[in-house]
Amino acid sequence: MLLIDPSRDGQIVDANLAALNFYGYNHETMCQKHTWEINMLGRRVMPIMHEISHLPGGHKPLNFVHKLADGSTRHVQTYAGPIEIYGDKLMLCIVHDITEQKRLEEQLEHAAHHDAMTGLLNRRQFYHITEPGQMQHLAIAQDYSLLLIDTDRFKHINDLYGHSKGDEVLCALARTLESCARKGDLVFRWGGEEFVLLLPRTPLDTALSLAETIRVSVAKVSISGLPRFYRQHWCGASRRK
Repeated sequence: MLLIDPSRDGQIVDANLAALNFYGYNHETMCQKHTWEINMLGRRVMPIMHEISHLPGGHKPLNFVHKLADGSTRHVQTYAGPIEIYGDKLMLCIVHDITEQKRLEEQLEHAAHHDAMTGLLNRRQFYHITEPGQMQHLAIAQDYSLLLIDTDRFKHINDLYGHSKGDEVLCALARTLESCARKGDLVFRWGGEEFVLLLPRTPLDTALSLAETIRVSVAKVSISGLPRFYRQHWCGASRRK
């Protein structure tokens, strides 16, 4: 809990033991700080604080990133409202550490948009990105190309060498596609042994050139325990009309 004086540039005038332990300051040092010094928004937080100080019922929870004494940062959720103590109009701020919650949310969001095995974007994210509104936002609504990458004889690899070896092949292919992709290109695992590259602002001849680069790079990939016979792949390109 922090007690803040908005009239003194947001100076912290008191803090309980939990706040001192969280931020890593002793009481004297904590009470020399201003809210904008511990908030990663800096002085940009001041208009928000002044607005809150004039709300009689306080405000809904707000999320910020706060800086601790050791220089590390934590995600926090704050509840604040005006309070009068001995005639001084102050602001009482309750601070909750939500860093772990934010980390879990980011993990869930990442899992929703990425293929668990290869780490590439998944088909669901492809459909999301290629929605008309999204494509306009990403400036890829016109003159883009798609590459569909299909792994030949993949079923034979699974049947003869096991699914773990097949997974190794898919991950190696994913890394190769990422290394060949240019800045701004998006690589997706479409499903099974199929991959898609979305190439913004790319004419067909450039897409075909990139497809050939990928084919040559994939042919050089060496997978331990697999004969060279299986390192043959096919790439094709299509252009949106």
